[in-house]
Amino acid sequence: MRLISRFLARCAILGLMMGLARAHAHGLGTDEMVDDAKAFLASLSPALRAKAALPLSSPARKSWTFSAKDAPGVTFAELDEPQRKLVEDLLKEGLSNSGYSRFAAGLGSSPLCSVAIFGKPSIENPWGWRIDGPDLALNFTIADEDNVALTPAFFGGSAAATNRGGRAALTNEEDLGLAFANALTDEQRKTAVLPGPAPGKMIAAGQTRITPPAPAGIAYAMLTPAQRQQFIALVTFHVRHFRLELADEALLKIIAASWDPVTFAWAGSLAPSDAHYYRIQGPTFMIEFTASSAVSRSFQSVWRDFDGDFGRDLLNER
Repeated sequence: MRLISRFLARCAILGLMMGLARAHAHGLGTDEMVDDAKAFLASLSPALRAKAALPLSSPARKSWTFSAKDAPGVTFAELDEPQRKLVEDLLKEGLSNSGYSRFAAGLGSSPLCSVAIFGKPSIENPWGWRIDGPDLALNFTIADEDNVALTPAFFGGSAAATNRGGRAALTNEEDLGLAFANALTDEQRKTAVLPGPAPGKMIAAGQTRITPPAPAGIAYAMLTPAQRQQFIALVTFHVRHFRLELADEALLKIIAASWDPVTFAWAGSLAPSDAHYYRIQGPTFMIEFTASSAVSRSFQSVWRDFDGDFGRDLLNER
């Protein structure tokens, strides 16, 4: 049985890697992003274009609070319907179908959302774009046709917003995290579960640059083959909110750094509908998730790349 489990775990990783190679062959969507960003900027009046188009070196590009308040760019309230549609087209190039339908569909009805383009959209030269809203904060940096940074990225939601505007709360991320935590043995939970209640906020809450915290929880290397499959599925689910080809490039980076040291830490209750938190941390990245226990539950998820946030590694910025 143990040999069969190991074989299945290896097949799962091999299947993922084969999928990455196939996905990469379809391109990363950078040409489409360039076209959509150019079309959006061309649709704006000179006054709005001056607000929306900022230099790549602008400090506003890395000023990140995952709050729509005081975000750079133009707000959706300043855009007409065709212009909002152009922003939606751009978002569809960056997100997967499921990611768009869960988090971005209906953003045009939110006047608090904003969009900014940094640098000149081009395949030859680096540029970037970001979307900021009450429940969404995305940052894309395009270094060239084959190199795109997706982080930092924030997704949020609430139980009350599940069916509003096509957006859904992060219940799947909660369910998958709960399922994995509950699949651990009592002995494993002694390592994986942190003392005390779920923290009030995430470590990566809006920081422009984060120093990797000390790893906590149980490492992938300490999991059974079946648990490893479950853990990989959890990480993959978070990452694939983005366009498949982009997400799988990011997964290749995680694989290259090795799964073995990646840790899973849990805090709070292991019961559904209660407050809880989990953190997945590897040598290159960190994913955090938190759920409140309020009557109208809220959910937040953030993905950070220690060296690659805002495309620092791609742009050789330190």
